[in-house]
Amino acid sequence: MNLTSVKRVMVVLFFLGLVSTFVCPAITGAQPLTHTVEKGDTLWGICEKYYGDSDLWPKLWEMNPFITNPHLLKPGDVITLFQIEPAKKPKPPEEPTEKVALPSPVAKGVDLSSFASFSALGYLSLSEVRSSGYIHSSDTTKLMLSKGSPVFIDSKGRRDLKVAEEFAIARVSPLLLHPLTGRELGYVVSIRGRLVIREALEKPFCRGEITEIYTEANVGDILIPYETASKCIQPISTGQKLYGNIVATKDQHSVIGQYSVVYMDSGFNNGIHRGHVFEVVRLKKILSTDFERESLKEIMDKIVQGLPKEAYLVDFWKKLREEKVIYETPVGTIMVVESRPDTATAIVLTSSEEMANGAFVKGTSWVKAPEFLFGIPSCTIE
Repeated sequence: MNLTSVKRVMVVLFFLGLVSTFVCPAITGAQPLTHTVEKGDTLWGICEKYYGDSDLWPKLWEMNPFITNPHLLKPGDVITLFQIEPAKKPKPPEEPTEKVALPSPVAKGVDLSSFASFSALGYLSLSEVRSSGYIHSSDTTKLMLSKGSPVFIDSKGRRDLKVAEEFAIARVSPLLLHPLTGRELGYVVSIRGRLVIREALEKPFCRGEITEIYTEANVGDILIPYETASKCIQPISTGQKLYGNIVATKDQHSVIGQYSVVYMDSGFNNGIHRGHVFEVVRLKKILSTDFERESLKEIMDKIVQGLPKEAYLVDFWKKLREEKVIYETPVGTIMVVESRPDTATAIVLTSSEEMANGAFVKGTSWVKAPEFLFGIPSCTIE
C-alpha cells in the first residue's frame, strides 16, 4: 500500500469517528441496545450481566416475545435490551432555616389616670384593718400635715419599722352597713398620703417625713403598706349575670356619677378581676304581690340568710325572673381597677343618671369593644 492509500484510509477512519461521535452520542459509552445469545445464556443471567438484577428477567422476556422458553435461548438470537433510566439523584436536604422570632403582639389597654388618682383609690375591707403604726405627733404647730412635714411614728410594738421603708397614710371609716340588707359590711380605707421612715428612735418610735399628700392628713392617721397599681388596664368583658352591688364610695360621697370611685362587695374569690367591665343596673319597678307587701331590703335580707354571696345573687335573680316582671334600667358602666379577695374597687366610666349605693352590678359581654372605650387614651400593657 502506497503512502497515498494510507492517507485515504486515515481520512476515512477520521470521518467515521466524527460521525459516530455526533450522530450517536447516546450510544457512545452507554448500555448496549441488543445482546446476541451465546450458548448457556439465560434471561436472568443476561439481566444480571447488564442490570445487576436477575429478577428483571420477566420484563426482558416481555420485550422479546419471540422467546418461547426463557430457560432455553437459541445461540445467535438477538435480544433487545431495555434501557434503565439513571436514578435521579436525591435532592440534598434543605438546610433548616433559622426561624426569626416574631415580636409578641403588644397588648393595648386604656389609661384611666386622668379620671382618678391611682395612688389614692382606697378600698373596702370586710374585716378590721391592721396597721403598721400611726402618726403620733408632729414637730409643727400646723393642724394639717403637708408634704415635707417631719412626723413621729408609733409602731405600737408590732414590728420594727426600717429606715427608708415607705408607707401609705390611711384613715379608716366607722363600720358600714350593707345598703340593701342592713347587715354589717366593713370599713372604707381612705388613702391620704405617703411617708418614708427617716430615723429609728427608742422603741416603739421612729421619725418619718411626709413625701406625698393626696388629701387632708392629720396626726392619728394610721400607716399601712404602700401599694402601687398600674394606670394602664386592659378592658375585659364578663358573663351576663349578677356579680354583686356597689356598696360604698371613696370618701363616702353620697352622689355617684361619672369618674366616681366605687367599691363592690365581691372580689376575685367571686370571679371579679382587674379590667372587668360591668353594667350598673337599677331596678326601676317590680310587679309582684310579694314585693307589694315587702320592701326590697326585707326580701334581700330573707334571701341572704344562710347563703354565700354567689348563691344569694343567683337565687335573687332567679326569683325576680321566674314569675315577676322586672323593669331594669342600665344607668352606667364601671371598670374594675383593683380586685381583692372579697371586694373590688372600680371607676365609673359612663353614667346616664345619678347612681346610689346598692345598685346591682351586672356582667356585660361583647364581640367588639364598646364605643365609649375608644374615647379613653390608649396605653401599652406592661
